Amino acid sequence: FCAFDAADSAQHNLNRLAAALRGALNVRLVTFFSYFESALRILPQEVSSTEQMTIEWKGGPLFDALTGSRRVVSSNTMVLSSEEQQLLSPVIQGSYLAVPLLDDQRLLGVVVLSDKPSRCSSEDEALLGALRSVLSKTMQNIYQCDGLSKLNQLRREYCFELAKAVEAPLDRIRTEVQAIYDRLGKLTPYYKQHCETILFEVGKLYEMLREARETETQAESKPAEQAPSSEVVLATVEKKDGG
Repeated sequence: FCAFDAADSAQHNLNRLAAALRGALNVRLVTFFSYFESALRILPQEVSSTEQMTIEWKGGPLFDALTGSRRVVSSNTMVLSSEEQQLLSPVIQGSYLAVPLLDDQRLLGVVVLSDKPSRCSSEDEALLGALRSVLSKTMQNIYQCDGLSKLNQLRREYCFELAKAVEAPLDRIRTEVQAIYDRLGKLTPYYKQHCETILFEVGKLYEMLREARETETQAESKPAEQAPSSEVVLATVEKKDGG
């Protein structure tokens, strides 16, 4: 459950996490919600989907149970209100299990599992409860990596634009100084020394731009086999807790 690809998008990693949960608990539907401004909002999982489902969940018995406690809630212990049934009909079908995801005491979101061929058992509830801390940490890591990846892409784009913007005036400076050097540098030591100093500094700036471009190009074209493996475990609660 902790394994994900740090270089991939949050949506793809949530897909992989949902697939693991579907297999472990024998359900057909797994939906993640984030908690923000006293509401639960559905998190998109399919990157290729052109129409993302939007659900903003702000109240109801199940909402209150999930946002007010740490325990697993299931169709064995709670019947949905008519309002929640209508709102959540795309993601809760038949028997369901749901658990809040927490960062210490702070509510991060909720995961809902449903459309189970058989009735939810006490063992299912115990398993989901045992996985809660792992799922919470994994979701935190997924979105932290996603945010860092987007920030890194913005930095890369800024570096390329800055390089293009700086290169043009450097070209003009080098051309003008070279012209002065060709006309006057050979006549006086004063002009010769200053022109050579300016051309040397401009050359160093060109070298820095070249190295920056090469670094960014290598980062973008890094072979897939050198990228972080999708099976690499970035964080496990068991190791963190020394278990």
